Amino acid sequence: MSLRRATALLLLVLFASISISAQSKTKPSDKFRQLEGELPTPNEQRTASGAPGNKYWQQRADYNIDVELDDVNQRIIGKETVTYKNNSPDTLDYIWLQLDQNIFAKDSGAEKTRTAPDFKSVPLRTIDQLVNREGDFKVKIDYVRDGANKNLKYVVNDTMMRIDLPTPLLPNQQFVFSLAWNYNITNARVFGGRTGYEFFPQDGNYIYEMAQWFPRLAAYHDSYGWQHKQFLGSGE
Repeated sequence: MSLRRATALLLLVLFASISISAQSKTKPSDKFRQLEGELPTPNEQRTASGAPGNKYWQQRADYNIDVELDDVNQRIIGKETVTYKNNSPDTLDYIWLQLDQNIFAKDSGAEKTRTAPDFKSVPLRTIDQLVNREGDFKVKIDYVRDGANKNLKYVVNDTMMRIDLPTPLLPNQQFVFSLAWNYNITNARVFGGRTGYEFFPQDGNYIYEMAQWFPRLAAYHDSYGWQHKQFLGSGE
């Protein structure tokens, strides 16, 4: 065997062993897989049983919301003041809010990952949804201000919004801020989901099913930090 062929064979065996060792011993769908890879390591915040530990903590957010449902233009217009209490032992430089309504935006991750229907046999409702799925349903942020009425820096990333704090939020401190927002309500018959309106042409009336309708604080966890994964609907 030539040196070149022996070297190639050795590299092949090496890459194969790395690939095999990198594979999970059990499939994610394995109902009998061990949970130590799924659950956080027990610590002072939680016991091995999953019960709260002696140093368990939980963040607190109190909301004061002034909201209007415009049943002529099918819009939600709101202002809210939030008092956020940092009960964690960590110092926070920013906070994350969820803008779940942005799931209906044309450029949202949820829209981009929707699976196409089976065009061999398409129900009329599916055709209706594809044809009439138009409009601007993204949340419009009018302002974000601190307790002194000064504007705060923020960035919107799909269904999440990060607000940069003017000064670090220390443990056991609280931060008060306010924001104003508005958005168009979706037609529940077209978009589905847990929020929207339904129109009854016989009597000209609307009914509203409003869920996830206001910007709200994301969870902050001792093991995972901010829970700022994008809201995809079915992947909630």
